[in-house]
Amino acid sequence: MEDLIIEKGANTPAITFMANGVLRIEGRSIPENPAAFYEKAFEWLNDYKTTNPKKIELHVDLEYFNSSSSIILMNIFKTLRGILNHGADVRIHWHNSANDEEMIESGRYYESILKMPFFYEMN
Repeated sequence: MEDLIIEKGANTPAITFMANGVLRIEGRSIPENPAAFYEKAFEWLNDYKTTNPKKIELHVDLEYFNSSSSIILMNIFKTLRGILNHGADVRIHWHNSANDEEMIESGRYYESILKMPFFYEMN
């Protein structure tokens, strides 16, 4: 399984999905077409889950994301929850600055909907 590396753009985050199970989404997520932008990430994640991973750590370090990206993030989290339900150790690390209440609330919202723990890390 090869790593997936997508460079950060002005309106798109850097995506680094490593075959060792360390996944990162970093930057700003306001692409014109989020489904098209995240398509390779979903393909990679769906291929990766067929390898029966034992451990996955997703680090989400977004300074801002729009509502369309929010839906995409929820779908990524749901895919990870499915992997968790099949016995893998899945951890979502939600990075944000300590004074960014909106981003903290976003993480807590996802956590409550998904019924899986998020680990909050202050930048």
